This record gives sequence, structure tokens and C-alpha cells, in this order.
Amino acid sequence: MPDESSHRWNWINAFLTAALNAAIAHSSRTPGQIPETLGEFITDYVKTVRSGLRPPYPAITRKPGELEYIFHLESELWGSDWKHYVRFFATEESRNCQPLQTFHFALAFFTIERCLALFLPDEKKKWGERGRASRRRDLFGREHGVFSVNCPHCLEAMGPPFFLCADGKQATAVGTATTVWSKLTQTPVPPELRQFYRATSRYEHFAPILEAAFVRTHASHLPKALNKDKKPLPPGTRAWWYDVLWRYSESIRYGHLVPTSEACESPFFWNRSIRWFTSLTITGLLTIAAAAEPSVAGIWESCRRKNPVLGGVFEGVARL
Repeated sequence: MPDESSHRWNWINAFLTAALNAAIAHSSRTPGQIPETLGEFITDYVKTVRSGLRPPYPAITRKPGELEYIFHLESELWGSDWKHYVRFFATEESRNCQPLQTFHFALAFFTIERCLALFLPDEKKKWGERGRASRRRDLFGREHGVFSVNCPHCLEAMGPPFFLCADGKQATAVGTATTVWSKLTQTPVPPELRQFYRATSRYEHFAPILEAAFVRTHASHLPKALNKDKKPLPPGTRAWWYDVLWRYSESIRYGHLVPTSEACESPFFWNRSIRWFTSLTITGLLTIAAAAEPSVAGIWESCRRKNPVLGGVFEGVARL
């Protein structure tokens, strides 16, 4: 049985794969089918998000070069070895590619935060002068959050895990996504993924892994992250996908964490999942941003043409 540090790693690994698996299941044309390439997945995902989007859209504000930097960070995450990871399943060449890139989770979280910053009002975008709890309140707060209160329908359009939230007892989907999530909990999972989930989390399906991650984040992370005076959370406070990523990013950066020998010996799967999940999240958020501000798509196309990594990863993909 793994010790606490290895258990922490296993759980983050399981969550990352489960989040990606849920998004694939939601946008897949055939239940239980896994796309062969990232391009195939992103193409289907964008169609799914667009079909679910409706106004009002959250306004975006951005400074010159802000979007370009997000895409730069994304290309940095994919790296010069991107060709190993554009396929979901390992090839003989990519199976034992080294090393296990654990700290990519921290880079992914930072990149996603920069993307979320587009949705903050301009006067609240001084990230260096405002704490993460304040920024989180603006985006996912219980009273005036951009996504949690004003535009939860945008999270519905993004699909799982983004449309989930949790109190201290259970996780639920927002709005009409409750029906979608109920169906997804019955989606078949390929045997190799079931085996992976069982080894890392003792569950055999992505749904209970995600639900547990949200509930535990509400119980263990939000009280200390949002209330420095250790007061109880206000009634109605929910844990959102951002909170789960925040919690796991801090575990990667500061927690006592030891990757298992299995992960070190087969680094492909983590290295692939962190890249796919990050590009999935950026794609969902920027599809929403592009609905509010069409110039976003043009900036993406310009960056894709100039950046050889993104040009290769997203070759032939109408991303935004």
C-alpha cells in the first residue's frame, strides 16, 4: 500500500486522467470511444462547446500581447518533444520517453490562470497586487462570480469536469448539465483505463474520482485558502474546477509528494494527459472568449502560424 506521499501523487494522476476521460466521453461521437489524436479530440470538443454556448457571454479585457503569452506558455508546456504526445495511446517510440514531467502541472495551472484572467474586469487584473483568493472570488465566488453566478451556462457548454461543483457532501452539475452528467456516469470506460483508475484511486470510473476530488477540495482546501482566520465557510460556498487545480498545484509545488515507480517507468501517460488537459481547458475558455470578442480567433491563427510547436500540435485543426 503506498504511503501518504505516493498516495497524493496517485490521486492527482487519477484526477487528471479522469478529467480528460470525462471531457472525451462528453464530446465523443461514440460512447466509450477514445480519439486517436489530439486534433480529432479538439475538433469534436470545439463543436460541442459551440453548440452549447449561448449569450450572455462574459466580457473580456486584455492588454497587448496577453493572448500571445498564453499561447507561448502552451507551446512551452508541449515542448520540443510534442510529437510523442499528440496520440492518446503510446507508440513503441513514445512508450518509454523520459523524463516524467511532474512540474508541468504547476505550469499548466499558471497557464490556465492567465487564461482566466481575461475574464476579470480590467481594474481587477493586477494579479501581483491581489491575492489568489480575491481573484477566485471574482471568477467563482458565491455572490458575484463571473462563472459561478453570472455565466454558469458557459461552464455547462465547456462540459465536464468544468460544469461540476461541490459542497462538503456531494458534487453536482450546474443547470441542465445534471442530466448530461447522470448519463456520463454510465459511460463505459476502456479496460486499460479501468485498471489504471483502480491502481491509483481504487475506483474504476472517472465519475466517482471527479466527484470525490471536488468534495474533498471543499472540505480540506477552501477553508484554509479562503478564510485565513479559520472561520467556517459561508453557506452556499462551492468548490469549482479551479479550486481542485489550485489544490493539486500546491501539492505538486509544496507538498510531500513522491511519484510511484510505475509512473516513473511509464512516463508517457502523465506527460500526455497534462498536455491534453491543458489544451482542452484553454480551448474551452478561449472558445467562450471568442464568442464575446471575435478577434481572439485571429490572434490564435497568427500564433499558430508563427509557432512551430503549436503549428505541429494543432495542424489542420480549426481550434477557435
